[in-house]
Amino acid sequence: MKTLRVSPRFVSLTRRALMAGVIALILVRLPAFAMTFTNDTTINVNDTNYDGTDIVVTNCTLTVNGLHAFSSLFVAGGGALTHSFSPNGSISNILFVASESQVLNGTNPVTLLNSNILTDTVLVTDSGSTIIYTNGVDYLLTSPDGILTQLQRTTNSTIPDGTNILVNYDVLLGTLPAGLNLSVTGNVEVAVGGVIHANGKGYGGGAGPGAGHIAGSPQDGSGAGYGGIGGMSSSNAMGGTTYGSFLQPTNFGSGGGASYVGVGGAGGGAVKITTGGNVIINGTISADGANGTNSRSGGGSGGSIWITAHVVSGSGAITAQGGAGEPTHGGGGGGGRIAIQCDVSTFAGSVAAYGGAGAKTGGAGTVYTQLTGQNGLLVFDNGGQAGTNSLAAISSSSVDVLIRGKAGVIPAGAWLVGNLTIASNGLLLVSSALSPINLTASGNVTIQSGGSLLA
Repeated sequence: MKTLRVSPRFVSLTRRALMAGVIALILVRLPAFAMTFTNDTTINVNDTNYDGTDIVVTNCTLTVNGLHAFSSLFVAGGGALTHSFSPNGSISNILFVASESQVLNGTNPVTLLNSNILTDTVLVTDSGSTIIYTNGVDYLLTSPDGILTQLQRTTNSTIPDGTNILVNYDVLLGTLPAGLNLSVTGNVEVAVGGVIHANGKGYGGGAGPGAGHIAGSPQDGSGAGYGGIGGMSSSNAMGGTTYGSFLQPTNFGSGGGASYVGVGGAGGGAVKITTGGNVIINGTISADGANGTNSRSGGGSGGSIWITAHVVSGSGAITAQGGAGEPTHGGGGGGGRIAIQCDVSTFAGSVAAYGGAGAKTGGAGTVYTQLTGQNGLLVFDNGGQAGTNSLAAISSSSVDVLIRGKAGVIPAGAWLVGNLTIASNGLLLVSSALSPINLTASGNVTIQSGGSLLA
């Protein structure tokens, strides 16, 4: 029998080759660059430092404003992702200009290089950035045309005549729609205990296209509307109206009606997530309206959640619910709007756009789910609480409609739908204030036991 002898050098080289292969496989699975946030941080509109990276949020709040593009996103337990509160629904698009060089001669004014400068942000230093000069003492700022800004030495200025200075300032480029708007190349995951939320981040109290109203003496406020009409107050102040799209929801929720004490609750904000990968939700994604905390004030309406992905899975919660009116006189806010569009959905959690409680509960918002190649399903569900109705316009035979959970729906104009199901405790109501119902269904119309179509 022959014995095969292997040299120690060969064994060493083989081990090294195997180890190199294992390391290579590990490196392939690791992100090229990951940013883990463990302290509260804000990423503003023009901050692109984190775009294109893998984002991890844990045990802190990451605030992201405006459109940003990440490689992947993981919100761990104890982590929160949100956007800033914007009472008017927009956010300033501001550009920071650093170290603009200027030379000041005598008291002759120089014109700064950018227009629409926020003059209260101007900082003037010497060429070495070691001395900070004082506005009104060392220099003056003027704007003869209201657009351009000029800077000049004062007669008693400590800025040496004819010297070079550096000017730092912010430029207002305009305004952008506020909200959380993320484009993600890979996966988005919200772990158990993690949240993506925009609760109370929409229009301020009494503001927005569906703002609540005021009535009575003492005055009380109704709930705001968005996906559903806001609930009336105890003095019958009419609830705020519906607006926006159930297919592509991007609007903010509106603010509840004020009372004699103060404003109502703010509306929910807006969350838009577009990803080429999967969205895994075991935590919570929410855009709920805020409760009316001032005595007799109305609740804010729910905001918007719009998710586009390859696969949506998990067992968490997605909500855009109306805020409660202040008991017992304020009206509840209407539900917001949720849209989920994907190739495959195995999501086993809860999805709700209920109206908020109050003197009158707000109307159900809209939950729209569409799988690639299939009809979309539009659901009106008020969680078993009878409230104000929801006004809806539907004009596509590729949209199936389900009304349930004591939701009441009023058609806005003629309806063209695929299939229509009015489940138990669902109501389709023909309003005398609008045109008679004209319903065309390409599929079936089913009114289950306990469901109603009323004129």
